[in-house]
Amino acid sequence: MKKCTLFIVYMLAGFAAFASQNLIKNADLKNGLLDFGFSDSAPETLGVKIEKFSDSANSLSYSAGESCLGGLNLSEVRVSRDGVYEISFSAKTSHPLQIRLLALANGNTVYRHQLAKFDVGTEWKKYSYKLDMKRFRVLDEWLPLRFEKVSKAAARLSFADFRLVPQSGAVETPKFSVLIDETKLSADSSFLKKITKRFSAECVSNAAIFDKNAEVSAAIAGRNFGAAKTAKLDWFVSPKYSEEVLAKGSAEIELPSGDFSKEFVFNAPDKNGLYVLNFSVDGEKSGCVPFAVSPRMRVAAGDLPVDLGYCGVFTNGESGCPTAEEIAYLADSGIVYLRMWDGGNPFNWRVIEPKEGVYEWTVADETVRLAAKNKLQVVPVLGGMFFVYPPEMGLRGHRQADWLYAKSEVVRTLQGFENQGRKAIKPPLEDWKRMVSAVAERYKGKIKYYEVMNEPNIIWRDFATYYPYLESAHDVLKGVDARNRVVGFSTTGDYGGNINGFFATMLKMGAGKFCDVASFHSYSALFEDTPKSGTEVISQFKKNLVENGVNVPLWHTELYYINPMCKGGGDHANGPVFHAGYLIRRYLVDASSGVRASILLPGSTLGSKNGSNCKTANFARGRYIPYASVEAPEISANERFLVSAVFAKMLYKTKYAGSRELRDGMLAYKFTGKKSKKAVAALFWLGCHLENLNLDRSNLKTKLVDPMDRKPLNLGKLPEGVGVFDVFGNALASDSNGDVVVPVSPIPVYIKADDSVLLDVFLKNLE
Repeated sequence: MKKCTLFIVYMLAGFAAFASQNLIKNADLKNGLLDFGFSDSAPETLGVKIEKFSDSANSLSYSAGESCLGGLNLSEVRVSRDGVYEISFSAKTSHPLQIRLLALANGNTVYRHQLAKFDVGTEWKKYSYKLDMKRFRVLDEWLPLRFEKVSKAAARLSFADFRLVPQSGAVETPKFSVLIDETKLSADSSFLKKITKRFSAECVSNAAIFDKNAEVSAAIAGRNFGAAKTAKLDWFVSPKYSEEVLAKGSAEIELPSGDFSKEFVFNAPDKNGLYVLNFSVDGEKSGCVPFAVSPRMRVAAGDLPVDLGYCGVFTNGESGCPTAEEIAYLADSGIVYLRMWDGGNPFNWRVIEPKEGVYEWTVADETVRLAAKNKLQVVPVLGGMFFVYPPEMGLRGHRQADWLYAKSEVVRTLQGFENQGRKAIKPPLEDWKRMVSAVAERYKGKIKYYEVMNEPNIIWRDFATYYPYLESAHDVLKGVDARNRVVGFSTTGDYGGNINGFFATMLKMGAGKFCDVASFHSYSALFEDTPKSGTEVISQFKKNLVENGVNVPLWHTELYYINPMCKGGGDHANGPVFHAGYLIRRYLVDASSGVRASILLPGSTLGSKNGSNCKTANFARGRYIPYASVEAPEISANERFLVSAVFAKMLYKTKYAGSRELRDGMLAYKFTGKKSKKAVAALFWLGCHLENLNLDRSNLKTKLVDPMDRKPLNLGKLPEGVGVFDVFGNALASDSNGDVVVPVSPIPVYIKADDSVLLDVFLKNLE
């Protein structure tokens, strides 16, 4: 049995709990923006000012444009689940408007709870809210708070004097507070000697992913700032969203006044899933560490029925840089391609050429190096998106350099964007070709695929505008290296874009001869049962290719909101709120339709960069990490990582072999081994409901439909050589009668058989 070591560094500090204690860090803003961040814009775009508020405190002010809510994030604080707290602050705005106070559940910016609304005027005024934690059981004991506008009207917001104070009846803060600093995996126990040091960006993946039943050694190290004592260390393992105890143990631990360490061993659960190792000192909960039981799948192009990929990396990196941990973690999920797109693209024109003729390659070079090290292929999106808009709108990933704006022609864009104050630019072709040539020359032999722009059909009303940019990029890329492959069109159904109209127009103009791959973003056609079928849209793409004599593969290069919203499709606001099984549904649509690659989701949605503990992440997303100070992020696997890795494992070295409708509105996609008798079917219900995700839906813009009461499907007794697995790769157990029963659900289950004939017979009985 392979033994892995989970290293935990934490600090143990004693302090007294006082009723007047303010739990907000840097509440007086004497340390500037330390422990504060912004949810939808970088600080440099907001005109942030720190000014004197009183003799003992400063104030914070910033501007939020019409397109953003101006979210101000406070670093998380530790509270009691049974406590009562008073939250107070002083605020004013440039004109009267409402702001709201949000609490973020489970460390996710999407799972948010509106605590209160405040009518704020142009003069300083103090506001308060009493938070009773017993009313919000879904909230974590580590609580992040956010202030934001209710409306999207532009305004300047000012805050000061933040306070979060325990009230009468609140459970006292524990006498000992444990702060977990790092989590690492290692087979070398001597590593404990170096555990208090910062880890380099070259460490192996620290995402705490284990095999089933793996023996795990948990090493904890820290410092006791109080008097020496003997304490009791208790630990237990639970599923991430449950308090069920799967394993537990205890040990005495000597706490000298100063540094200490302790090691204990446990076995990982025997099922794939997300788990939490909790531990306490003398009965007071002291910390927790998330970990996962999951396969790790490294594959090459062509190993799966559809090649997988993701857009960007965790650092979302224009001014930041991916680390070895991030790239290794993503590679373990079964992906092949890293599409560096407009929202996090070190190849953005303004990033690589901030001044005309002056190039900056630092972050792009490191991205390419780390990807190659992990056998991933980087797919840069050349140019990004050519929008013009007021600076206060943020949207840094879409912004171009000032020098390019000055040289470009401003043209009309989609009506919806014009209403937001945006227009589009047409960069000079000579500058465009020079930039493309510079990228191609630098990465000759290192990058194979280049996508030409992102979603040009929503940038320019005149579709023909795109033609010369695609043509010239093709000629330049092929001129530098004939082996380069041009990914063209990047047409989208998002924001009302005419996805097939643009594609057809381009092909009729002859643009097909300038690309080796045709790409699309199927936001308006997600699944088989959405109003516009995903398979139908792909069929239309194929028809257009045939009619125009173009023979190139199709790539699906972007899709991040995959929630069907009961056949209505998703939207940006609620994008990440979907059961991970819907990601697999989309992979199945693409694989069954002959799409060669599904490069879906931002890489940052595959896990949490939340430290080694169960605290929530620091939500200061606008804090760029300069390349020179890159540190290894602590990554926790999530459900999307797990189902992706399981998909890769289940369908490794298989090809699509047809679909069939079954009883009760069920559909099965079948896959067979390329060189083996292996046969797998993905089975799901063509209906619409969302599984219980343990999330509050009250603040979602679109109404989500609760699960329908449908009778489960009884598969009977499984014949020898057939197994049934859930979307996380766990075998489904038989009931008391020996029958296997599966839910009639839109979330897939896998049926695996020793050979194709056996699978066909089994599925035939379900028709």
